[in-house]
Amino acid sequence: MPSIGGWTLSDNFPSIAADPVKRQTFAQACVNLLQTYNFDGIDLDWEYPGFADHNGTPQDFQNFTLLLQEVRTAIDNYGSSIGKTMLLTAAVGANQEHMNNVDWAAVSPLLDIINLMSYDFFGTWDTTTNHNAPLFAPQQGDPEFNLAQSINLLVNTYNVAKDKITAGLAFYGRSSKTNGTPSLHGPSDGIADNITFSIDAGTPLYYNVLLKHSLFDEHWDNTSKVPYLLGKNGLNTFLSYDNVNSIELKAQHIVEQDIRGAIIWKITGDYIETTEGSGVIAHTPLVNKLNDVFCNYVPTGGGNIGLDEKQDLLVSIFPNPAMSTLTLSSSNNYALEVTFIDAQGKIKMTVELTNEHQTIDISNLENGVYQVQIESSTGKLGRTRLVKPE
Repeated sequence: MPSIGGWTLSDNFPSIAADPVKRQTFAQACVNLLQTYNFDGIDLDWEYPGFADHNGTPQDFQNFTLLLQEVRTAIDNYGSSIGKTMLLTAAVGANQEHMNNVDWAAVSPLLDIINLMSYDFFGTWDTTTNHNAPLFAPQQGDPEFNLAQSINLLVNTYNVAKDKITAGLAFYGRSSKTNGTPSLHGPSDGIADNITFSIDAGTPLYYNVLLKHSLFDEHWDNTSKVPYLLGKNGLNTFLSYDNVNSIELKAQHIVEQDIRGAIIWKITGDYIETTEGSGVIAHTPLVNKLNDVFCNYVPTGGGNIGLDEKQDLLVSIFPNPAMSTLTLSSSNNYALEVTFIDAQGKIKMTVELTNEHQTIDISNLENGVYQVQIESSTGKLGRTRLVKPE
């Protein structure tokens, strides 16, 4: 899917969204992209409706909905003509000021996925150093600026469905030059370290953080659950970033909160080369950890997925990967409903599990990765991942 807009091009959106002719032209251009490149849908990255710095106006509240409706109709009509379901997604701001400029009741039904940009919370625009993408509220700074609270706002304040939300994970860091010895929540010069991290203009990708790691002392903020680096030997630089440990905790929080998943900015951030400059990728530690948690983590509470301890439910699925048949085993003998959901969130098959061990036919399922959701009459009890290989 192409993502249209972004920070540098969002100042075009207010005038497009305000004009019926321009909205139609824009929607047709989206269809042209689908036709030309056989994309699966369109992502709209308007940063942000109502944001004055990008020509935003109060009318964006309504016009954002109108633009999405125009695109939704156009790509759905095209999809119907070729027998394909098209996706429409949007990247959205992670703080309440930006969220207030969206008519969520009207926008949510139009979108298949809502990509929450839960990073860039703090940076060189602040007078003190702080975390780029804290999981929980830092000890200082706006307590609303963190991944957990952003998810909470969408779900509980704006009533956005959990299964449409993806949380943003940062595979990059933000540096700040400091007034003297660097510290967390210490005074900042308001500029990035463009010398130490010259390749990324002061916002280094994770692999470039590792390359410069020896210049810093590493610390862990157990309140926000993220690491940070402090320059040593006279290097007055503070660096906020994410590592394997913080990505693991964020991934666990995503599972606990039962939201749809994660987005990454940007995916190449943890391409660790065999040797610097070789171009040969030896390891992708952040993606590997994210994938490991999503596939294997058993929630401990805080969401409504995983094992329901009160009912002592244990459901196993084997084999996995599976080709044509699948056996589900339950420690309980009451009826369970097992639902297979594809990568686009569409229900592809539902089976009632009435026996302790039951083999089901999955030969009609297309090859791919499925979410297997297990429910009883009392609600959602478990979820796991099934792979049906080529």
